[in-house]
Amino acid sequence: MQYNGWDNVAALYDPNRKYFLSTFHEFYDTVNVSYISPVSENNVPLADIYLNYRIIFVFVGAELARNILCLAYHFQPPLGYPVYQWIFHDRTVDQLWQDVAFSYAGKAYSCSKQQMMQSTDGVILNLFRLKRENASAETDVGLTLRDFYVAYQKQLSDHLEEVNLTRDQYAPTAEDWAPLYYDAVWAMALSLTRAQSDLLRQENLTLSEYRYGNPRATALIRHQLSLLDFEGLTGRISFRNETRDTATTVDMYQIAYNQSNATAASSLIGSYDASGLLVYPAAEFVPSSFKIVQTYIHPAVSVVILVPILLCTGFLSTLHILYICHFNSSPIRASSPRLSQLIFSGCYLVMFLAFILVLVTSKWVVSLFDPLSRNHFIVYGMFCYVTNWSVSAGYTLILSSFVVQLWRLYSIFNRHQKKLRFLSDEFLVCIVFGILGLNCVIKLCWILTDPPLEVFRMVDVVESYDGSQEPVHLIQFGCGSKTAVRFDAIVITIQVILGLSLVVLSILNRRIRKRNYTNSGVNVFVYFSTVTGFFANVFATSVGTTTLLFVVIVWETFFLSSVLILSVFLFLPRVRAALAFHAHEL
Repeated sequence: MQYNGWDNVAALYDPNRKYFLSTFHEFYDTVNVSYISPVSENNVPLADIYLNYRIIFVFVGAELARNILCLAYHFQPPLGYPVYQWIFHDRTVDQLWQDVAFSYAGKAYSCSKQQMMQSTDGVILNLFRLKRENASAETDVGLTLRDFYVAYQKQLSDHLEEVNLTRDQYAPTAEDWAPLYYDAVWAMALSLTRAQSDLLRQENLTLSEYRYGNPRATALIRHQLSLLDFEGLTGRISFRNETRDTATTVDMYQIAYNQSNATAASSLIGSYDASGLLVYPAAEFVPSSFKIVQTYIHPAVSVVILVPILLCTGFLSTLHILYICHFNSSPIRASSPRLSQLIFSGCYLVMFLAFILVLVTSKWVVSLFDPLSRNHFIVYGMFCYVTNWSVSAGYTLILSSFVVQLWRLYSIFNRHQKKLRFLSDEFLVCIVFGILGLNCVIKLCWILTDPPLEVFRMVDVVESYDGSQEPVHLIQFGCGSKTAVRFDAIVITIQVILGLSLVVLSILNRRIRKRNYTNSGVNVFVYFSTVTGFFANVFATSVGTTTLLFVVIVWETFFLSSVLILSVFLFLPRVRAALAFHAHEL
């Protein structure tokens, strides 16, 4: 690399960032960084640099970087001198190309972004867009991002004596990814070197005559960049296009300056990264300065989880509905009390086993569809699906209980009740499972025709690096389309109406019969828990915070557990009576 201009490299740094230069001094020795100087608001040695160097590394903040470029515009050599390649560390193009006004050496300076571009040939920017210490995706260098991060943490900590820091003072920052940046600079240098024969043959240009503003020459270099494959400081290096992002991305911009109207503009001509982490389009609600990684669970996972959830909650619903019925007049109990009680105990046993099966298998099923889910969904995946689908089961419970209460109210005033005896408990059980099956079919249809509905997703929102921002983890699940939102709005309305009606009907039935049967308190508890749990679920989903989501999870878990425990204790005497009756008959 000591040819084609790379033997004339200078480096400017903020004294607060000096340790990044000393830590990787082997790299600078290799590329022959022969001029290293600190800079500040009052000291920018451009005169010395312009005499001997063409490639300039800059390790400073955004504000000082703009001041340096403005000074470069005012201090630029006479026409005929070579223009200069600037390489900025940890800056974005939006931060760099901004109008600036400041004072230097007792004199006021101001520049437009076009004037700042005029003194540059090309610009390489190092962008730290995403830092995922816990990611398990394998990168192009053969390590996971988490392992890669740990390795370079150790590399920095091993050089603390060079940076005058103790291990207690050392704090990791996004600049720990600087080795990737250096490899990207090497990639640019290699692409220039390998393109020199094409430049000479097709454009009659040497590397010393090449300018980034030449679009055809730039296309040749970009082609060589796309073919690049070499062993760098961080491992095997290969070019990746702009559709992928990583812990660090290096972009190369060409500066097109028009002397006729004194205007300049920059355009991206190449990007380098060293990771295989896919990036989905950002959501509309996220500012443009944020970057999003969205991991979607395939709709098939929801289908797999849906069936056992609805089955186990369906058993629970059926038992409560049968318990609401008056078994003293039940033809099932009158004809075969053993059968009725064994049905109850068997349903509870199957429901309990199905519920445990869902909790155990949901974590495994979710982790199969996404490698990242093993870290992020290990807790959320088990309970969020239970919470989400319990809303549907609660809707089924309320609707079926509503039918039962209406039937009981009708039977009180019906003088010909004996003629309708065949519609009592047996028919109500059919109604319950019919509604449950219909609900299941509707849910399956919505999932298959509108995949965003009820698709659980994990979103990592990471702000553009500013020195302190850490990743923000959001958990979102629920509706993903206008049609689904309208569907949920209808469900909410129906649940409110049915919930209030059920309480009224329960009280009305109790007063008409003038009997205090024990299930009235459980009945009201079920209705209240289901309705409030549904509203809490909707609110937490719309807000999208992890805290609220955990509140909903705890509430729904408490609701299901309480109903299960209460029901078991209420049915226990009946089960004992059935077993005693069965033993007496034997």
